[in-house]
Amino acid sequence: MEPFERLRAWDPATPLEAVMEGLKFRVVTAEYEKHQTTTDEVIVLKPRAFFQRYVNLYRGRACRQILDLGVWEGGSALLLAAIFAPEKLVGVDISAPRPGFDAVRASHPLGRRISIHYETSQDDEAKLAAIIASEFEGPIDLIIDDASHLYAPTRRAFEIAFPHLRPGGFYVIEDWGWAHWAGSWQTTSLWRDQPAMSNFVFELSMACAARPRLIESVTVTSEYAIVRKNMKAPIGEPLRLDEICLRQGREFRPI
Repeated sequence: MEPFERLRAWDPATPLEAVMEGLKFRVVTAEYEKHQTTTDEVIVLKPRAFFQRYVNLYRGRACRQILDLGVWEGGSALLLAAIFAPEKLVGVDISAPRPGFDAVRASHPLGRRISIHYETSQDDEAKLAAIIASEFEGPIDLIIDDASHLYAPTRRAFEIAFPHLRPGGFYVIEDWGWAHWAGSWQTTSLWRDQPAMSNFVFELSMACAARPRLIESVTVTSEYAIVRKNMKAPIGEPLRLDEICLRQGREFRPI
């Protein structure tokens, strides 16, 4: 079944649940900490529209190797594996092992496609570089960052992982706009003392302008920042954003 057809099988008449590859998925959009994946129900912490965008990005393109930064209860990783049927999906998460997710991986055929590395921060260069080197054969087709959502570790993870992305591949940063969301995010957010993720989006735009043969485009929506690697970009070349974000000598001050 093609990826889009797999997603279409998620019946819109029952938007919170789906059965795919013999697994029952439940979408949760609030009070995340109260829900855990079990062998009876897989928790997905983002709506179907997120996954439709990934399908649209890769329509007509192979997506054989995926790096997923931030897996938590594992629902997104399992759903991506069901949709794309990749040769390998490697997840990295700073949390301790998730028993329910691990039980599903051990008992379901999709689990053979997924490898998880817990207790690993996305900005741990030694660990993340070692994981990429040992897990993937060749460049990565898709990298998704749904991990800390904080400026510094997200930026560092990009510098570590983007060089290993396939030319023409996509690096997606989810939920970048939290510092600009309305409501309680403006008054009581736990991250109010943290630099905004939009600073990173600005830097990616600078890098795109300065190094178009490395970064072909940066597409920004309210939910994602999508970086496409140029088809002629090198693989494995070290990356430091401070070196490629040209600013005419002017200082960039994150908000």
